[in-house]
Amino acid sequence: MFEAVVSQEGRVRTIALNGECDLLVFQDVDELVRKSVRDGFSAVRIDLRGLTFIDSSGVRGLLIAKNWAASRDSRFSIIPGSPSVMRVFALLGLLDKLPFEGGWQA
Repeated sequence: MFEAVVSQEGRVRTIALNGECDLLVFQDVDELVRKSVRDGFSAVRIDLRGLTFIDSSGVRGLLIAKNWAASRDSRFSIIPGSPSVMRVFALLGLLDKLPFEGGWQA
């Protein structure tokens, strides 16, 4: 099961992902990021702390969202998730390609 919880503080929107992020939901995440930028938020944060699973399509969705936000001059960052979720990013060689808050290291 998947759930995205959206909150905001000032001009920063946070999208907390809970459950499993896979092919069935990555388009929903992308649309939430796009809507946030279109609605005038200057920064979008993706919170992975509630994820129990992410597959390569979920990771791809985050890469697409990051690039889209950057093309619109919006800041994009990711709050790292559990070690098992972060291991996926490490295995794909993406720890230094995505803007993880706190400089997460494996």
